[in-house]
Amino acid sequence: MRPLRRLSSRTATCRIEALSVLPVFFDLKGRRAVLIGGSVAASWKAELLAAAGAHVDIYAERPGGEMLNLASNGGLAGSVRLVPMRWNADAFAGAAVIVADAATRAEAVEIHTAAGTAGIPLNVIDQPEFCGFQFGAIVNRSPLVIGISTSGSVPVLAQEVRSRIESILPPKLARWARIAGRLRRIVSRRMATARERRRFWENFVARAMSSKSHGGAPERMTVITAPTPEDLTLREIRALQVADVIHVGDCCPTGILDFARREARRINFAGYEANSEGAGNVVIIRG
Repeated sequence: MRPLRRLSSRTATCRIEALSVLPVFFDLKGRRAVLIGGSVAASWKAELLAAAGAHVDIYAERPGGEMLNLASNGGLAGSVRLVPMRWNADAFAGAAVIVADAATRAEAVEIHTAAGTAGIPLNVIDQPEFCGFQFGAIVNRSPLVIGISTSGSVPVLAQEVRSRIESILPPKLARWARIAGRLRRIVSRRMATARERRRFWENFVARAMSSKSHGGAPERMTVITAPTPEDLTLREIRALQVADVIHVGDCCPTGILDFARREARRINFAGYEANSEGAGNVVIIRG
């Protein structure tokens, strides 16, 4: 067997420039997170962890007003539990991540050592030398989530980049992303080739990113008679995605309109003749 030829460092790195950090995303749904501290900054991090679905145990001897309010109201997707005592290494057992607002540098060193022994990723707020991961600035269009990092050097720059991204993304992009998740299996099952699937998703994304509306006479008219969302054809799903006007019957099957373009004008089916002129793409759903 011929020995493997070692690649030169120049050859090995030519595909990508050096990264200051590796952008990764933690899936914390249903997992335990430990947060140390009761400050305003700590309460924000606790809320962020809970929004990601984590069950957050907060160790704070003297929690502030915001932390107390968070503990009484709970988290969005996960949960928060206030433990009114100082942290100890045993508290880290079973944790996926640890976030700390250390009162002193000595405490930061102590937490860093204990987290390293336990093998758990740690973030110490505003002390990047003790951080195994960073939060950065976040653009939230869940399930589309964008993280922006300057490796802790210029947080204001990350915030400015976030603002600019927020300004160009359509406000309803989160809904489009959720629909795409529901469509994946249907598209894979009904489209035989990778080329067909690619074309479908390119058209889907183009529509999701566009805020333009059509004018003039109807460009396309589609009549949908599917009794359930699972019975929709790919052609019918595409029609719903680009519809400018949707005429809905009195018994429209539940869930079918979830695939429709949010900006589409919805009219009772009986009003079709009077309201479709110059509509653009028209979909009729017969109940």
